[in-house]
Amino acid sequence: MKIQNIVKYSAISVVMITGLIAVLFFNYPVSHNATFKNDEIITLFIYQSGVIKNKIEFPPNSKEHAILNNWLSSNSAGWSHDINSYTPSFYISSKGISINLKNGFSVINYAQYSKDRHTQIIKNMDNSRIIKELIEIDI
Repeated sequence: MKIQNIVKYSAISVVMITGLIAVLFFNYPVSHNATFKNDEIITLFIYQSGVIKNKIEFPPNSKEHAILNNWLSSNSAGWSHDINSYTPSFYISSKGISINLKNGFSVINYAQYSKDRHTQIIKNMDNSRIIKELIEIDI
């Protein structure tokens, strides 16, 4: 009888510790070192109601590379890990990195340790300025 209780409480402890680790992992603020490579094409997809409304390609070494890399650099801290999926709004991508600019938050998915291992992070922020700089419209 005592061995069954030990096994039962051990299993409960493992579940509780795993849950605590998950909560701490996803709520712990993180920084990133994501950047777009200057020699790659960056594509911006503009979605409306889940459908691509427009597609804009920024050539290698464009001013948009500088705008995006400056934005990434100035917003490198205060992110949280995230595993959710989000409907795209302003979706920017190239090899190894994608950014989903939503109303009120941003999601970055990038190859952190290798080209096959990606990290997804999220941060609450106003994205109107970066969107305006990229597509030169008022939103």
